Amino acid sequence: MSVRRIGTLLLAVLLATVMTGAAHADVPLGSAKYALCPGSTEGGPAYTGDKAAYRCYSAVVDPLGNTVILREGRSDGSGASGFGWLHALYDHNVSDTAIERIVSNAYPISAPRGRVRYIAELRVEGRPIMSIWVEVDRSQSKEAPDREPFGVLTAYCKIPRNANPENKCPDWVNESL
Repeated sequence: MSVRRIGTLLLAVLLATVMTGAAHADVPLGSAKYALCPGSTEGGPAYTGDKAAYRCYSAVVDPLGNTVILREGRSDGSGASGFGWLHALYDHNVSDTAIERIVSNAYPISAPRGRVRYIAELRVEGRPIMSIWVEVDRSQSKEAPDREPFGVLTAYCKIPRNANPENKCPDWVNESL
């Protein structure tokens, strides 16, 4: 990993760091910057049956001005590969509010397979430091009935001191945001 990439990663994590007190008072991670769901992604006849999962649940604007779609999605338990809001919520316990606030305030960094990643570090008194990662695919989906960027694939927690794989977030993470 290059020095520039490490510097970019450290800057992105620093800019997205969340500090809260025991009472979970003011969270410096700003509010979500909502946008209209692009194009026809809000629904309509093209979004029925299996395609319903591709409807836009919400859309936010990141710090660079990119609109990021959070599609309704589906959980891994549906039998197909999970993605979007329902995957993040049911499979990784990350709420829509957490995803929207992180994407709205953290700077995107490069991720494998041409994706981008938004990372926020959450610090809550009496709890371990927790990183919340949001993975986004900016390319078009071959499955969605629209031509918009795919958007949020997943969101999950990582404990920074461990090089662990993606984890289910503890309930206190959503309650703190």
